[in-house]
Amino acid sequence: MGQPRELTPGDRASIRRMSKPGRHRSHIVHQQTAPTASNRTRAGLAAAAANGRKGGRPRKVDDAAAAKARTLRDKGITATDIAKMLGVSRANVYRYLSDGVPLSA
Repeated sequence: MGQPRELTPGDRASIRRMSKPGRHRSHIVHQQTAPTASNRTRAGLAAAAANGRKGGRPRKVDDAAAAKARTLRDKGITATDIAKMLGVSRANVYRYLSDGVPLSA
C-alpha cells in the first residue's frame, strides 16, 4: 500500500471503531471510575444543600406572584387570564396555586 490519497469532495471517510480489547479496557475503566464519580456528585450536592443552594430549574412563579394570583382569583378572574398576566401557562397557575379551591377556567 502506498501513500493515502487526499480526500476530495464526494469521498467517504471510513472511521474505525475501537478494537474489541480496547472496548473491554474502556469498560473496565468505566466500572472503576463510576462509583467515585457518583460519590463525588453526591458530596457536591450535599455541600450545595448545606450552603442553601438547591438544584433544578427555577420556579417561574415566585411567592409574590402566587399571592397576586390568589388575589386575582378571589376577584373572579379566570385562570387563563391570570396565566396571561403572569406570563405562564394555565397549567402553572393550577400547579402553583392549587390549595383545594378550584380556579375558574
